[in-house]
Amino acid sequence: MAQYKILLVDDEVDVRESIARTVDWEACGFSLCGCAAGALEALEMAKDLVPDVVMTDICMPYMDGLELIERLQQMYPAMRFVVVSGHDDFAYAQRAMQFRVMDYLLKPLSAQGIMKVLRRAKEQLDEQDRQRVNLEILRDKVAKNAQQLRRGVVLEYLSGSFGGDAHALCAYPQPVDERIAF
Repeated sequence: MAQYKILLVDDEVDVRESIARTVDWEACGFSLCGCAAGALEALEMAKDLVPDVVMTDICMPYMDGLELIERLQQMYPAMRFVVVSGHDDFAYAQRAMQFRVMDYLLKPLSAQGIMKVLRRAKEQLDEQDRQRVNLEILRDKVAKNAQQLRRGVVLEYLSGSFGGDAHALCAYPQPVDERIAF
C-alpha cells in the first residue's frame, strides 16, 4: 500500500494542531510530513520534504494559500492540493479549481470529512502512478519493437531479399528516443 506525504498549512495553531491530531493519516494512505504556520514556511518546507499533497488554508498573512499553490505548481507540477477554507465565497472556490485542486473543504472540519477527501486523493494518486508505470512499459515495448523491425529490414537488405529499394529503408520507424541506437 503506497504511503504518500502530506504537508498541512494553516496560520491558526488550533486548527492546524486539531487536524494533525485527529486525522488517522495512515488509514488514508498518508503520512503527515510537516505542519507549516503559513505559506512562506510551507514553501521552505516543501523544498526539503517534497510532499505529494499540500493541504492549505486560503486566507493567511503575507501570502495566501492560492498564491502558495501557484508557486508550488511551478516548482513541482506533480504536486496535488486540497484547500481548507472558512470562506464559502464562490470566487475563492472558482480560483482554486483553476489550479486543479483535488478538493475544497469548508471549515469547520470533521476528521471523517478530511479522511474521506484523503482516501479519494489517494485513489487519484494511485491511478496516476499506475498510468505512469503503464506508460513506461509501453515506451519500452515500442522502443524494442522499433529496434527489432529496423534490424530485420537491414538484415533483409544485406541478404539481398529486401523487395524494395534502399531508399525505402528511410520509411521505417526511427528510434523513439535518443537511448535507442542501432
